[in-house]
Amino acid sequence: AYSKRSRYKCDNCIGHSTKQLFKASPLHCGSAPGTRHFRRPYTRRPRTVAPSTLQTAASSGSNKDNVATRYFPVDIGRMVETGNTVLLMCDFQNDILVSLPPPMREELVRNSCRLLEGARQAGMKIVYVGVCFREGYPEVSASNKMYQGIRNANVLLDGTIGAQFEDQLQPLPHEPVVVKKRVSAHFGTELPLLLKAHNASAVALAGVSTSGVILSTVRWLADSDYHIFVIKDCCGDRDKEVHDVLCKKVFTRQGTVETADEFLRNLV
Repeated sequence: AYSKRSRYKCDNCIGHSTKQLFKASPLHCGSAPGTRHFRRPYTRRPRTVAPSTLQTAASSGSNKDNVATRYFPVDIGRMVETGNTVLLMCDFQNDILVSLPPPMREELVRNSCRLLEGARQAGMKIVYVGVCFREGYPEVSASNKMYQGIRNANVLLDGTIGAQFEDQLQPLPHEPVVVKKRVSAHFGTELPLLLKAHNASAVALAGVSTSGVILSTVRWLADSDYHIFVIKDCCGDRDKEVHDVLCKKVFTRQGTVETADEFLRNLV
């Protein structure tokens, strides 16, 4: 006999509730008449616990700490395979960096230099992305409000100092530079071809601005099924609140958001 509180279920009746087993005949589960029903222990599936729950349990000194830790799954998405990952250094240009407050700009350049040095030492493939226009801005449409502002400001012209990359973040001769005419790093560029040529399955992003090139490129990479790493302390935006919201609530849905030190520590 099966009671409602029984922790055993019939092998032939797995999937039926205890209440059904209590009331059912052998025919209820499709068994032939006279079939003997064997019992086996019903084991619970391990419960996964969110990182925030683990932190709360650790701070409270709860007895459930060991149970939570035992069943917490390993985040294998944080491991970075150097040979299959491409680092995109996006829009580190003088005319763009000057829009950031000086303290933010200095910290951003310092963190990006550390990221770039570590990636190069690990042998990671690096691709630079920059935006520039020809004299007269023939690439700018009159209907594009954002780029009309760039045209009126007379910035990011090809061959000018403002369109060059920051002195401390210059590309090496063998590192390709993708020239774009719009916000996203892929629209109208050879970036998809470069990623395919490098056999990339993951892309790490650093650059300015978080709400511009980083956001647009993350959306495309996610739709293209790339694994994404956003290096949050190597991305900058004039609006710090926008930067924080994107890194905490938007990018985490489509990739891994971490600091430069965390990213370099997970290289394999």
